[in-house]
Amino acid sequence: MSFYLTSRLIFQQSKLSDVLRFCGVRFFCDNPTLRLSQRPAFPSFGVLLDIDGVLVRGRKPIPGAREALEMLRQAEVPSVFLTNGGCESEKEAAERLSDKIGFEVREDQMVLSHTPLKMFNWLHKKHVLISGQQNIKEIIQGYGFTKVSDIEDVRKAYPLLDMVDRERRYDQINLGIPVEELPPIEAVLLLGEPVRWETNLQLIVDLLVTSGSPSSSSTTSNEHIPVIAVNTDLLYMAEAPLPRFGHGAFLMCLEALYKKLTGNKLIYTALLGKPNLASYQYAEHCLLNQVNESSSSQINSLYAIGDNLDTDIYGANMCNEYLKAFHETDKDRIINHFTRTSVEVKGNAAMKWMPEVRRIESILVHTGVSSQDGENPPNSEGARFQHRDILFQPHLRRACHVVDDVTAAVELILKMEQGCS
Repeated sequence: MSFYLTSRLIFQQSKLSDVLRFCGVRFFCDNPTLRLSQRPAFPSFGVLLDIDGVLVRGRKPIPGAREALEMLRQAEVPSVFLTNGGCESEKEAAERLSDKIGFEVREDQMVLSHTPLKMFNWLHKKHVLISGQQNIKEIIQGYGFTKVSDIEDVRKAYPLLDMVDRERRYDQINLGIPVEELPPIEAVLLLGEPVRWETNLQLIVDLLVTSGSPSSSSTTSNEHIPVIAVNTDLLYMAEAPLPRFGHGAFLMCLEALYKKLTGNKLIYTALLGKPNLASYQYAEHCLLNQVNESSSSQINSLYAIGDNLDTDIYGANMCNEYLKAFHETDKDRIINHFTRTSVEVKGNAAMKWMPEVRRIESILVHTGVSSQDGENPPNSEGARFQHRDILFQPHLRRACHVVDDVTAAVELILKMEQGCS
């Protein structure tokens, strides 16, 4: 699993190995399509916008959202919608957001929690199991995955494994439905909270303890097939007056069951979605593609607007410390070090993110999950909403700027950039 060492003091005084441990080694993939040509170095900036709690709450737009996006459009600011939402295509997400806020959002501006899987070339030929909702199977196939099965495919291949729902017990056998052969599962992609938690939890654990082939009673508790999880949010904000459980709650259940059954921790090969760095890597790729269309500028700085201290703010601040360390360290040494010391599963590529962006500033809005009290500094209690594999550093949970809403955030950004020009 990936561990993060994120103290500012460590970054200022650490060895290269300390810097590299900060961002982990498991979730960056070598994909030459992400390398962009050099452009004239004209200073510019981009904006990363969270969606739920910043632009909308459930089905309702947050007042001022359309006006804020219009300000960015008028100023020709490259923008990406970086969200931990998923289980839909980027095209569907763009159309749905456009309808809600009355502002045209393009497909190429959407980075969902699972979008960075497009970079995971080492997985595209493996037989993967997906857990999620809606048409996620077709979406993953559109990313280049060639062998994709879902929980229902596993259930059809092993009809005696799903025993929780008494109304569904033996239904396939009693109806005379033939068992469908299923090749061994080689990796598990956890892409969002499922509808039937008990079925998904049971069958995923079955696959993990049998190396992907639950056809016999023989199990192993030492190692398991690769597991990639997207969106570790414990909570999210919709129309309800209280936050709702997110995919992170499902992951907690899976981790607890696997640990109880085997005595070992569930090991993730990759974590995607904010606050993990792979999502910022892909967001930069999308922003640079926007700039390449005009070939007029280079993005040196980013502003990340969000409502969640544990994902939006923590992720932006952690990314900023990585950018600082990267640009202050020899790039070739970073690449060589990852190639030599990667503990990724066999076949995974080493990290080769060479960012052009040099800094990112976090902006918290008060229209969603979190609020920040300037008089009370954060402590270890803040870690209770974060995923267990992120080493909590309190200072990363402090936003660079705090404003009321997204309109105030965009006004602040434009004012600061005008002052720098």
